[in-house]
Order: sequence, then structure tokens, then C-alpha cells
Amino acid sequence: MGMNKISKSITKNNLVQMVRIDNLINEGLIETDIDLIKIDIEGYEYKALQGMGKLLYSQHPYLIIEIDEKLLNNFDSSPKDVILFLQSHGYKHFINVESGEYISETMLFQNCHFDMACS
Repeated sequence: MGMNKISKSITKNNLVQMVRIDNLINEGLIETDIDLIKIDIEGYEYKALQGMGKLLYSQHPYLIIEIDEKLLNNFDSSPKDVILFLQSHGYKHFINVESGEYISETMLFQNCHFDMACS
């Protein structure tokens, strides 16, 4: 139905194994170049990006990422963290998909919710 979330409160009934994309590549389970990644995982976007740092740096795929300040804060990150991380991996262009506006780490992101295209 959508809107599923990774929760800080864990019970036996909702355990989900998470694997870093970088690990899958290192193990040879992903052997092709990746051109585009879309991430909309209810605030866990920054953590997911951290698990694919090598991929981002080496292959530099286009990204479409949901940016929601409140949801990111739930996992101790922020929109600024996402942008700074991507900049450190060679990404230079960040655009609000809906409005077409350029986005920078200096913006005020209070209560924001939008999809961001990154290259």
C-alpha cells in the first residue's frame, strides 16, 4: 500500500534484512553499470546513499531522491546532509523535480517535501 517505513522500534514481526549496494557490487551480484537510481524510502534516503558511496563515486548514476525534512530528521539526517554527501561524491546539480528550481545546501529546508534530481 506504500508509505512503509524503517522503524527504530523493532519487533520479531517486522525484521527486514538490509544490504548495502556497495556490498552487492563487491560480491559480484551486480555486474552492470547503473544509470539511474530512484530513492523514496520515507526518511532513510541518507542512510541508503551511505551504503552506495563507492557506486556513486565510480559510476555517478543520475539520482531522483525524495527529500522530506521531517522524515530525514527521524533518522538523524537532513536535506543538507544528503546534498553535502552527494557533493563529496562528485554531484554538482540538484533540481526540484516539480518546480525546476536549483537546490543548494544553503537553502532553508524547514518542513520541505519534494523530489530532487541529482547529477
